[in-house]
Formats: sequence, structure tokens, C-alpha cells
Amino acid sequence: MTPSSAAPARELALGLCCPACGADLPPASAEPLVCAQCQAAWPLVSGVRSFSPEEAYWGEVPQAVMQQVNARAAEAGWEAALAELVQPSYPDIYRYVVSAGRVDWAYFSRLTAQSHVLDLGSGWGPISYWLAPRVNQVTSVENVVERAAFQALRFRQSGRTNVTVLQASVHALPLQSGQFDLAIMNGLLEWVAVSKRSAGPREIQLEVLRRIHGLLRPGGEVYIGIENRFGYQYFLRAPDHTGLPFTSLMPRWLANAYLGLRRHFKRAVFYNTEFDDYRTYTYSARGYQRLLTEAGFRNVRTYIVAPDYNNPLVMYLLGDRQMLQYYLEALVYPRTLKQQIAISMAHIPWLPELLAPCFALFARRD
Repeated sequence: MTPSSAAPARELALGLCCPACGADLPPASAEPLVCAQCQAAWPLVSGVRSFSPEEAYWGEVPQAVMQQVNARAAEAGWEAALAELVQPSYPDIYRYVVSAGRVDWAYFSRLTAQSHVLDLGSGWGPISYWLAPRVNQVTSVENVVERAAFQALRFRQSGRTNVTVLQASVHALPLQSGQFDLAIMNGLLEWVAVSKRSAGPREIQLEVLRRIHGLLRPGGEVYIGIENRFGYQYFLRAPDHTGLPFTSLMPRWLANAYLGLRRHFKRAVFYNTEFDDYRTYTYSARGYQRLLTEAGFRNVRTYIVAPDYNNPLVMYLLGDRQMLQYYLEALVYPRTLKQQIAISMAHIPWLPELLAPCFALFARRD
């Protein structure tokens, strides 16, 4: 769809609150949107309601490239912009942005045509884009101005009129409580303690999860796509979120000391983020279950995902030995010797849980 054929936006029922004082805000049609209680003003920036003063850039492509993509998308459409400026130099990112498979995990959710979905840390917006036709309403929250602006162009040009894009921090969400059926944290939970340092990483993660718990309606769920701290790939030197190998496998204090030592020689940089200490905590399956339970969630369901949560080609409930047997015997064929050894090892009861690359977790608010 070209910019000229964009569908008009429609009014959506979304309860907003002031991130500065917590007071309810009127519908987000005024410019600027002013809080009647504290007089804080929340303007439109690049067509997106901005609730965050932060200007830091984080992204899979350099900021200059992202700005070029947005400029080209405004002229020729978002699909042309991606094909011309992203696909040739960043083919993996292109697939990440356009693939409908990004939402295959939704088959295991409880979404209906009446659901209101909250997509947190939504990046380029692929999850919101592909979920929008299935549900009543999507609220997409992204803190990076350029990526939020791309989403706004993408949804407007594609006729996704039931998606609202907000530029906001996960630590200061401008959203009233109890209005969402599903909150999505895809590749987000591990990063939330990088942008806030008032407490330890686990405490910050709990703080965010408790806030999300309050945003859900009774019976609503949170979905989390995230790596396994002890995933087999890390034993094979795959980089952790710091961009360095082995840090997720280390005791936290040792990973922290290692990053501090490297600071004196060469900074650890990953996706334009510099790391002086270790704050991107991931956990085992049981660690995630404990974290979510402590945050107030119940009925935690953990799925093993492969090859990863952004491309969930294989997904089965933890402990479902029958489904694991099916995947091993029906999908991996013919087998090399290396694959046969891996399949034999996977039959060890505790090994898939321990070494799974990624998890997809659903947890419910009672």
C-alpha cells in the first residue's frame, strides 16, 4: 500500500494516564495533550504521541539508516523503504521486520477477536502488525523515536487502523490499569534494567512485571519471549546480550567483574549500547517461573522454542515428552550422525529444559 492510499485513523478506546503524576488524561486527540493536574504536556513527535523525553537511540541498524528508512517510507511506502535500504545490507533484520512467523506463538495464547493487546518494546512493529487483523485493538509502545515513527507510517499505510503507537518508556507507561487482555514482552524483559539503575536488575524486572500485572484485566495474560540463561548456544560461544560470550553462564558477580575489567581495555558494545556492568539478566525455566510468581502472576506456562523466540518454528510445552518425541522423530529426518547424537541426548529427561535455546512463557493475572 502506498502513502496515498493510506486508510484514515479511527478513534480507539484507550485509557491514558500522565506518567509524571498518574492522573487520568483525556483522549489523545488534543495537541499537545496536557495533564489537568500537573500541567505536563505530551506532544506529537513524528506523528506519534510522545510520553518520554529520552532521545537515546537503540536499534538493530544505525540511527542514520533508520532515519533514511523513515524518510523513504514517507515518500514511497514502508515496503519500498525496507526493500531498498534494509534488505540488501541487513537481510536478517529485513526478515525479522516483515515475517508473519513472528506471531506463530499466538496460537498458544487466549486471544479473541475482542481482545485488546499491549505490545511493549515493539521495535519496528512486526508483532503489532500481524496481530492487528486478529484482535479488536493493539497498543504498541516503543521508546525509540525513529522506530515508533516507522511503525506509525507502516500502520497508516497498511490500513491497520486499530493500532495506536505511543512513544514511551516501559518504566513510565502512560496507561490506565486493567484494560488489556494480553501484554507482550518479546525480547524486552532482559533489557529493562539497562535503562534504569535505581535497584538491582532482578528488582527492576520485578517492578516492571508488577506494573504490567496491574495493566491486565482479570484473566489477562503476559507473554514473554526470551533466551534461556543456560541455552546450549552459549556453551558454543554465542554472544550474550552484552555482545560477549559466556557472560550468561557465569555467576552474576563474576559477569559483573568481567565487564568491569573489560571497561579498562575495551568497552562491551551491543546494538549501540555500552555495558560497564552486567544488568541483562536471563534465567532458567524455573527461574522465570519464580520471577513471574513473585510478581503476582499465576498459571505460568513455559514452552521450549526453537530456533528462537523471534522465529518460533518449533514450540512445545515444557515437559511434554510426547510432543518432543514427535519433533525429534518426524521433523528431523534424514539425520546426520551429529543430529542422531543430539536426538539421543534430548531423550534425557532434564536436558531439554536445561539447554533449550529460548522460552516462550504465558502467565495469567487471576
